[in-house]
Amino acid sequence: MRIYSKKQLLPFFMLLHFLLFAASAVAQSSGEQIEKKLEAIVKVMYQNPVAAKPELLKLLQRKDGVPDSTIAKVYMNLSTVLGMTNRLDSSIYACNEAIRLIPDQSINKSSALKTLAIVYRLKGEWKKAEEAIHLLLQLNDSIWKNDFLKAITLQEYASLCLDQYEYKKATKLFLEALNVVNSPGYKGPEAYYASVKLQVNLAEAYMRSGNYAFSISEFNSAMSKLDSLKDFDGQIRAGINLVGAYISSGQNQKADSLVKALIPISIQLDNKELQAYIQLKQGDVLAARGEYDESEYHYRTAFEQLEINDSPALLECATAYLKALKETGNTIDAKRVLGSKVLSRFLANSPKVDQLAFTKAALHFKWQDLPKAELYAYLQNLIQLNDSVVADKEKHSAMQLQAEYQFERQQVKENLLLRENEVLKQKEQFKRKQLYFSTSIAILMLTVLVLLILRLRQRTRNNEKLMKIQEQEILFQKERRDWAEREKDLRDQLIQQQKTELIRSVEDAAELRTKLEQLVVEQQEENRKDILQQFEKGKEEKRSMESLLSQFNAVYPTFAASLVKRYSELTQADVQFCTLYRMNLTTKEISVLLNIEPRSVYIKKYRVVEKMGLSETEQFEQVLFGME
Repeated sequence: MRIYSKKQLLPFFMLLHFLLFAASAVAQSSGEQIEKKLEAIVKVMYQNPVAAKPELLKLLQRKDGVPDSTIAKVYMNLSTVLGMTNRLDSSIYACNEAIRLIPDQSINKSSALKTLAIVYRLKGEWKKAEEAIHLLLQLNDSIWKNDFLKAITLQEYASLCLDQYEYKKATKLFLEALNVVNSPGYKGPEAYYASVKLQVNLAEAYMRSGNYAFSISEFNSAMSKLDSLKDFDGQIRAGINLVGAYISSGQNQKADSLVKALIPISIQLDNKELQAYIQLKQGDVLAARGEYDESEYHYRTAFEQLEINDSPALLECATAYLKALKETGNTIDAKRVLGSKVLSRFLANSPKVDQLAFTKAALHFKWQDLPKAELYAYLQNLIQLNDSVVADKEKHSAMQLQAEYQFERQQVKENLLLRENEVLKQKEQFKRKQLYFSTSIAILMLTVLVLLILRLRQRTRNNEKLMKIQEQEILFQKERRDWAEREKDLRDQLIQQQKTELIRSVEDAAELRTKLEQLVVEQQEENRKDILQQFEKGKEEKRSMESLLSQFNAVYPTFAASLVKRYSELTQADVQFCTLYRMNLTTKEISVLLNIEPRSVYIKKYRVVEKMGLSETEQFEQVLFGME
């Protein structure tokens, strides 16, 4: 065995130290490069999350030797991008990977847990979202002790309760978060701004629970504060909700005035999505007044913009839009809405209540085109959705009743324990007095007469107190029996209510199924008669219109050819409409000749103007009357 000296081993130690230093430097350099690349991706990922996704995946492929904190940041941003593109399962996986890499002592873990709760909430997994929030609150109370984090976590918890229709619990959590923000140790502009945001959320909770008076009051107060803070984006978002509260409470005039006041602010911000929200609320105001023709334009504009922005409000807009289209009879735009792929994606991941509202609105247009078997399946789906929503509401009512019953039972137990403690205290006091009395007798034996008098008097008083204690014990036993009987009555009442609600839901489902089948049969018979009448009427009107067109062509033989040559996108039907319009016929006369509704004449005219590339109606008339 060869033995090396220190001088001979020195070069080997130096080489090993150099290799370790080089490996550390390479890892540090790689981590810094990923950090810089990540900063560049974050700047653009909110504008284009689809393009940011592959870039973040490339960074994860280079994670060997990179610090866990840097990899966790990449996973967090990847989770955000996946959530924005509605890839919720993948977003949850990325978020859990980030949580695994971040230690509990790091405040960055709060952002990961909050993101995880939000994604679970978007997916509809309420229990897992609540578990993430509870874990976040526990870590904050035990390690971080950050009031701001506690406030925003309580806010997220309250929003989760709103999704589950637990309005009372949500209101309580929002108020608790407000108390944290308004505490003496939490001061400054940041606290004031957080307080305003929580006030907006509290107003929304009041609105969703039907307390419109409280909601309107809170919204108005918050909007004035947002105006003083120059937070115009938040002011518009709060104003949109306030418009909804005005509409729900029947104050359409105030809703209309508020919408008009929000329009110039949204134009100044140049936020297309907010402008689309305002267009949607304009349509809601007009629809609430019964002006469906005017609301149709605003709904169409909002739907197109929300579809481009891939906004979750698209489903709300589509439901209201279909209701307006049903009133105006515009099946063309209805088919365009029902064929939206973006809307289909949101509909698949939406709550059952929203699915039921959309399905009811779409039924009017679905039954006209679907075969009998598919229509029957569609109606069965509608019934199942309705039953599911009713069952959820009944389940929530039963759980709320059970919670109130348990709360009342707990209060009764606490009251009984207090009464028992009071009785025990009285017994102990009596024992102490009796002991003191016995000791006094032993000491004062010389004064027998005085002692006898005092003893007799004390015995009388003790007997009276003992009788009172016995009476209290009898009353206590009686109250315990009364509470046991009341508990049994409440349990029987809860079981009977559940049976009644179950029978009622089954009867309502059968009645809805019968009415829908009768409606389809009646509507099919009416359509057959209308088609026969319109066919006979169309024969005469077609001969009349052909006579008018031949007379016009005899006077202006080059009109049609010049119009088609100048505007090649016009169809034969469009040229026919322009010819009738050139004859100075009224809207009613044109609708009779074309066998359409008078309001459809305006729609036809609007579309022809768009094809001709004209911006105003005056230009359309100048072009037609300027041709010979």
